[in-house]
Amino acid sequence: MRVKVSWTKTQPRDDRGVALIAAVMAVAVLLAIGLSFAFNMRLEEKCAANYMYGMKAKYLAKAGVARAVAALKIYANNSNYLWANYSTLAQGWAVGYSGTIEGGEFDVRYTRTIAGTGDENNTLLDVQSDGDVNGHIIRGIIDEESKININTAQNDLLEGLPGIGDSKANDIIGGRPYLTIAQVITADNIGLGIFYGDDENDNHLLDSNENDGVDDDADGVLDGGIEDLITVSSPTITDPAGGGIDVSPVNVNTANERVLRAVISTASVGIPDVGEATRDKVVKAIIEYRTGKDYDDGSNIGGGNPNPFDGIDSNRGDGIDPTVTGFSSDGLDNDGDDDGSDDAEDTYLFAGGARGEFNALIDYLRSNGYHQGAAISSDAARDNIKDNADPSSVADYDGDGNPECWTTPFCFRSTYFQIISEGTALDPAGNVAASCKIERIVGPIE
Repeated sequence: MRVKVSWTKTQPRDDRGVALIAAVMAVAVLLAIGLSFAFNMRLEEKCAANYMYGMKAKYLAKAGVARAVAALKIYANNSNYLWANYSTLAQGWAVGYSGTIEGGEFDVRYTRTIAGTGDENNTLLDVQSDGDVNGHIIRGIIDEESKININTAQNDLLEGLPGIGDSKANDIIGGRPYLTIAQVITADNIGLGIFYGDDENDNHLLDSNENDGVDDDADGVLDGGIEDLITVSSPTITDPAGGGIDVSPVNVNTANERVLRAVISTASVGIPDVGEATRDKVVKAIIEYRTGKDYDDGSNIGGGNPNPFDGIDSNRGDGIDPTVTGFSSDGLDNDGDDDGSDDAEDTYLFAGGARGEFNALIDYLRSNGYHQGAAISSDAARDNIKDNADPSSVADYDGDGNPECWTTPFCFRSTYFQIISEGTALDPAGNVAASCKIERIVGPIE
């Protein structure tokens, strides 16, 4: 049998393009991996640089805080500095400090943006002394004892704050203790309007809805709340007169107008026999006195140099003599505590001649008046203002058998401060690479 076998010839496959495609794909994969690696390296580099600049800015801000603390300690302990042991806005610490370190700078200079204008204002005495100037504190050193402590303030003192009456004062007291000033917003009937004033969104600008007559007076002015007037950080003492009342004294050398108005309250709120006209003129007189103005005509005296309550009063042209009340300027046991020593209590609370100088001013305003008219209307008002400001007074104000203050005493130096420091890190070209702001309460500075 014959078997016929047939063969079919097939064309061989052409694989020449496959190798090329495979090579291209391999190159593409390698390229993707390389690009990804390069991108990640670049990203890591940027992240590392950002972290480095951020940390540098943070430590520059901390350097600003350390610089401010060192300066405060120098002013508190070096008698070569003007008004040593007395905290005043005329001392260098109040203006603040700045410095340059390789690769960056720190800034603790007092700067404030005036609400509604966007302008920065560095005129420390004008801004901090004028209760009508409101705005956002960008940076600086702020005296905590220039404010009212909401953890210790009595009802009569709280009532003197803007927007606070008897009911809201009781609400604030009922919400204690507060760890931060912002916590007061959580107290009954104390909301954003009381805390921020007209500026409820806290952007420091007069928006249309803040000047429309709804929850504001539509006067074209961004009225401030209590935010810049209160603290939880000023020191607390027990009334040395034995009344058992914890108080936080306010520094009469640094307090602004609105705080002074609360401390020297009217008879309807706290201090008997003191009317609104008396209070307002005494407050204006205190501010003018410490800025170096004369009471007879309001002119600058001593070249307009600052004149804090320090028991020295070298820039005075108005005849006020701090020695007439029996106080000397050495701070030695002139306060009535009879401990026989020049101790911290004497310096902080009673301050020797400084309190005598304050009392002499009040006496002068009663006997000689004020260049804008009579300042203190009666001897009783004069005595009550001095007694309220002096923690050594043993007057029984309310007849309950216990000596006490209606609002809170005055002190003449401060030991607790808020420091707002801003650190800025620069890149090699000198451009701002990162910034950091630190707010810190420091004290006691002694």
